[in-house]
Amino acid sequence: MKKVLIVIPARSGKKKWKPIMPPGSALAVEGFTLKAAELMELEVECTIWDEHVLGLIQRDDMRDYDLCLITYLSPARFGAYRVAMVAKAAKVKTIAGGIDVTGMTRSLEGNTELLLHFDTVFVGHLTVASWRGVLTDWLAGELQRVYQANKSELYEFVHVNLGSIDLTKYFIPGVQSSAG
Repeated sequence: MKKVLIVIPARSGKKKWKPIMPPGSALAVEGFTLKAAELMELEVECTIWDEHVLGLIQRDDMRDYDLCLITYLSPARFGAYRVAMVAKAAKVKTIAGGIDVTGMTRSLEGNTELLLHFDTVFVGHLTVASWRGVLTDWLAGELQRVYQANKSELYEFVHVNLGSIDLTKYFIPGVQSSAG
């Protein structure tokens, strides 16, 4: 059984208010991970850690995980870098993705900032096929530094498990119904 931690980093450790909505990107990443693992006949357990609800993640919180996936928006970039440092201290590989990663890597030529912090980055929209390739490489110990979404693949949606998070911790227990 492989254990995967999906982290939504906070900008700081100060809790100012109740988060507005559940982290849709983390729920989607969990869904893609579970679907790809199912096709690979791989047993995976995912945990979502939203720092806005659970507080800043610490090294001891990561000790039982095999992989840390970080998805975030631009305002939390430095929080994502902090999470990556914590993961590195816990000897857990990191893969970062999301709108900030994709926006910063339109052209990776000359932009190595993300690669200084994360073991791997995923650029673009996830699909089961693309994520399955990443997980296959991870299991083989051959993670590439950068993965690009296949632009010829259509947007894909997976079932999200709202039971993965405590919806009462959010102001609006909303869900994503479309993208783009």
